[in-house]
Amino acid sequence: MAERNVRQASRALEQGKALILKGVSETKKEHGKELLEKLAVGMQELEGIIQQRDREAVAPKQKELLQYVGGIEEDMVDGFPSEIPEEYSNLPLLKGKATVDIKKLLLNSSDMDDYRSSNYMLCGTASEPQGCDWKVLRRRTIKKTLGFKQEDD
Repeated sequence: MAERNVRQASRALEQGKALILKGVSETKKEHGKELLEKLAVGMQELEGIIQQRDREAVAPKQKELLQYVGGIEEDMVDGFPSEIPEEYSNLPLLKGKATVDIKKLLLNSSDMDDYRSSNYMLCGTASEPQGCDWKVLRRRTIKKTLGFKQEDD
């Protein structure tokens, strides 16, 4: 099953290369071509890894290929309205619309009363500072706060 999926993806990549390159910004065409070639070679390598049944090698190869795809997508964007700080340049970037989770730290329980009256509940994880009061933020509340149409959950 996986072999067939990889072959189909490779075929789609080969057939759609020209169309993909049309979407790449003129200033980044060469880089886009280079990434498409790396992606095509990587897909062939992935097919070989799958045929060899090397399960440990699949995930790193997938990650590498997804980085090429991300690079091609970035090359399709001609300019970005703000500069990304260098320390964050290696992280995945979302340049468009998204659904977000909002977290806020409540330092004491008296702060919680204000948020309960506003129908807010906040979330955190075990890795957050101990002694803090964390609760789950409801999607409906976020949409209401951000001005989106409120939907029933």
